Amino acid sequence: MFDAVRRYRERGGTEVELSEFIHSRRPHYGVNFFVSGYDTPQPCFLGATEQVVTKNGVWVGVIIDYRVQEDLERRLQQTIAAVARTLRKSSYMGWVGIDLIFDLNDQPLVVDLNARIAAGIGVVLFSRHFLSMGFPFAQMETVSFCGPASVPYDAMSAEIESGQVIVTLSAEVTETESVASVVFGGRTREDLHTVGDWIRDVLPACFKT
Repeated sequence: MFDAVRRYRERGGTEVELSEFIHSRRPHYGVNFFVSGYDTPQPCFLGATEQVVTKNGVWVGVIIDYRVQEDLERRLQQTIAAVARTLRKSSYMGWVGIDLIFDLNDQPLVVDLNARIAAGIGVVLFSRHFLSMGFPFAQMETVSFCGPASVPYDAMSAEIESGQVIVTLSAEVTETESVASVVFGGRTREDLHTVGDWIRDVLPACFKT
């Protein structure tokens, strides 16, 4: 945490807000919805994804279980409606992403709000595609690799053609290193782990000295 604060200060940040630690036994969710005009007071729920972070606390992607979306929508209806009311007071309409944690009493608590399209929106919008292929799970992962932005399309051409893997973004960040956002489906969570490991293996890693 202190290292993250140091980087934040180096980028010009001056204010740090601390909050009480929230204990939870459930996944940390990223909830996507759309706030429309006053004539439709209930926002449009798009989907809730589970946040994926490394052991060092670095966010690397999301997982979605399409089978539980209706239950999560019912459970979070009041929460997203309250957020929508707050945003409408500032005349905001559009995409919204909130980070949400269920506490030990199973009460949803909003810990962050992004009035924009969230990074994990791809797995939400591809639900019909993956379900049609028999994949009730999907994952979005951000992967760094050596070489030009075209590398993922060449390295995973067969899987992309089959529809199991979708590259939603690939960009060159330096002369030698690129980053890609990759979405892939699976029949189980174990399938996602297997495909994720394969993607990281097939894309050439950059070894820093």
